Amino acid sequence: MGSVWGSGILVGALEGATNFSQSRYDPGMDSEKKPRELWDRLDHESERAYRAFESYRNLPSVERTVIAAYRHHTGNSDAVKPSDTYSAWSRQFAWRERVAAYDDHLASVRRVAYEGGIVEEAEWQALWRGVSATGSTS
Repeated sequence: MGSVWGSGILVGALEGATNFSQSRYDPGMDSEKKPRELWDRLDHESERAYRAFESYRNLPSVERTVIAAYRHHTGNSDAVKPSDTYSAWSRQFAWRERVAAYDDHLASVRRVAYEGGIVEEAEWQALWRGVSATGSTS
């Protein structure tokens, strides 16, 4: 069974990614500085590879494919397939798994904000009911 890392994604989901041995992430493979979150730039990931990942990550989930990210990243809307390097990065750096963790994170942020809005609205309604019942504002 995989272990949990960062945002709750099972590390076993990263099988086959660079520096992920068998079904577990091997922290000894990265340098001393660890990414805060799975979707942050990995220590062994080049700047170019990470910028390509960002193009993929930032697409709306319904449009998120490697070819769509490649087209956006290169500005070549007529591309039929991504370059071999781009495709290799997507596999090597586990883009699907990392972006799933990012999507889960955003859903959590939205949920917390939504619940906070509900609490705030309830507080306003309670305050308003108190003002309406007493007929005063103090």
